[in-house]
Amino acid sequence: MRSGILTSLIVVALCAGAAAAGQPGPVNDGAIQALAVADPNDPNDAWDSTKHFTQRWEAVTLAFQTDGESTTPSRTVSVACVVTVTDPRGIIGFSPIPTGVLALDRDENVVCDLPKESPRSYGPLRYVSTLKDDEWVSELQPYSFSVDVPLGEPNAPGSFFMLSRVQWSMHALVTNQLQKVDLPFAPSAEWVEVTPGLRILVEQATVSAGTYQYRLQAKCDPRQVLYANGGVIKVSPGRPIPATAVVKMEILNALGWPTEDQAAGGSFSDSGEEMTGTMSGMGTCDRWGAATTIRFTLGLEVCEKEIRFLLENVPVPVPLL
Repeated sequence: MRSGILTSLIVVALCAGAAAAGQPGPVNDGAIQALAVADPNDPNDAWDSTKHFTQRWEAVTLAFQTDGESTTPSRTVSVACVVTVTDPRGIIGFSPIPTGVLALDRDENVVCDLPKESPRSYGPLRYVSTLKDDEWVSELQPYSFSVDVPLGEPNAPGSFFMLSRVQWSMHALVTNQLQKVDLPFAPSAEWVEVTPGLRILVEQATVSAGTYQYRLQAKCDPRQVLYANGGVIKVSPGRPIPATAVVKMEILNALGWPTEDQAAGGSFSDSGEEMTGTMSGMGTCDRWGAATTIRFTLGLEVCEKEIRFLLENVPVPVPLL
């Protein structure tokens, strides 16, 4: 039997550069400001995100939602935004999830103040290969996301034809130095320390008829090394961030060039004090020589950087009832 709860949704959208009904003053043209945020451990160090990112907003959506238990709709303003990485140097991960959303109406009343502290997941920067002039070129892909501002019930105090300020934070995982550690592409009976807190055992490393296969065992202390589990590095607020992170692992051929993995994967378990897992893969290496090296690229002096965004004079679309 159905619960009887009915959810209805009314959506009103407004694109950047358009004015909302009753909108006084200028309308934001789509520009988002990036504010300097000082490192709490070093107040003199304000990371300049403008050297690495550009950002813009594209549309504002106002949604009214009701269910069978209430006759009063709730409202949420969603600002569709795009962040583009212009300079990836030093960035080893990006968390495209807005946190710490703060919104003021046109009378400077706080209408939304969401907490900033939450677990963050950092994925590698996203690249897509395209064919240009008969050459494959890797291009960074932008991040599209939505900043949601719950406004509550329509009779809540404040005026919502415009939000005078909407602020939120996003985070980047950065490193000041990269270090490469090479292991022979050959099975070994001994565990090898790649860096303090990370040991590797090469169980299988074979080359045959222009193809290669490998299987590695890994033991990682998450208090000393950040290691991507499933391609994602997870960071919990309040816990110290290890100074070292594994950025990537590659199989190199005899010329020192990365080979092309046709299939690669792994699985890890995390007890809190130790991560253990297996990495395996296979690929081709006949064109430029056999696989000879397993290379780990490490990020040193790793830290999180907060990027605080500010959008002013956000027009809120009004439904024509």
